[in-house]
Amino acid sequence: KKKKKKPLCTGCDIEQALDSKKTKIAAKPMEWKDYQEEAAGFFRSLGLSAETDVRVEGVRTTHDVDVLVKSKHVGFETTWIVECKNWKSSVSKLHVLALREIVREVGADRGILLSESGSQSGAVEAANLTNVQVTSIEALRTATEEDIYGMRLKDLLGRIRHSSDKYWDIPKQDRIALDQPYVRQTFGSLG
Repeated sequence: KKKKKKPLCTGCDIEQALDSKKTKIAAKPMEWKDYQEEAAGFFRSLGLSAETDVRVEGVRTTHDVDVLVKSKHVGFETTWIVECKNWKSSVSKLHVLALREIVREVGADRGILLSESGSQSGAVEAANLTNVQVTSIEALRTATEEDIYGMRLKDLLGRIRHSSDKYWDIPKQDRIALDQPYVRQTFGSLG
């Protein structure tokens, strides 16, 4: 007799099972290139420009960086160098010091060292009070979640205002003609 495979989650659908943080599914470890792309995708989701595998010119030499993030805000361009370490071990102080030097050498505003495996205490100390941050993609998602929702709500409010302005630009007799029983029943009176 063949044994039946146990479902991932009893009493819920597969999407719920996959979305649940408690559900652990053995998957292939993410390749380093995929980790870089995920990092770039995260920054793009914030409305920033992000490129992977970029060669940047420094004062003394060129540097190959995993992700180059650029944005423009109130007339100023900012540049971030993101290094992605998809390792089983945590990052060390030497990695932070190397990134600090690259950031300084190319004139970037910030350096971000991403590692899902954490960092050694020396790495955290080396990053303190500098323009280098040691974190993970998951920690960034958590930290920016409210800001992202706020940006999306602001965008929706702008679209609602734009639609309202367009609606009120329609001559009143045309709005009244469009106010058919279905529209009145579904959306209320539009006039």
